[in-house]
Amino acid sequence: SLVECLRHFTYNYICYVSDIPKPEKWSQIESKYQNVKYIECVYSDKNELQRTGIEHARHVILLSWMLEKSNHPDSGILQIIQMIEQYYPNVPYTIELEDENNLKYMSKASEANKLPLNCNSKYAAGKV
Repeated sequence: SLVECLRHFTYNYICYVSDIPKPEKWSQIESKYQNVKYIECVYSDKNELQRTGIEHARHVILLSWMLEKSNHPDSGILQIIQMIEQYYPNVPYTIELEDENNLKYMSKASEANKLPLNCNSKYAAGKV
């Protein structure tokens, strides 16, 4: 799981934010790992994002997804990236993109050209 992978790098709090209710399996994750929280949030709402404490995050990892009734890869993540860049410009983030052409929609897209050679071109970070 993502939480298990992250635990190899940090023992800071890991807050998993999702727009769906907490799955039953999450209780197993919480019992296995310390400092892990699940937060349900409406991504497109600035106040909901603020409620997650995003402005205090050491780093944000965003996984790609497609909005319902959309045929545009990464359509779900692009809106959130724009909100983070606008309202939380000091919060470092890493994103997964299904289509690397979507980098052009990010204001920090120019930083993608500075990615280390060992980075997959499908991934870009707000602060490298």
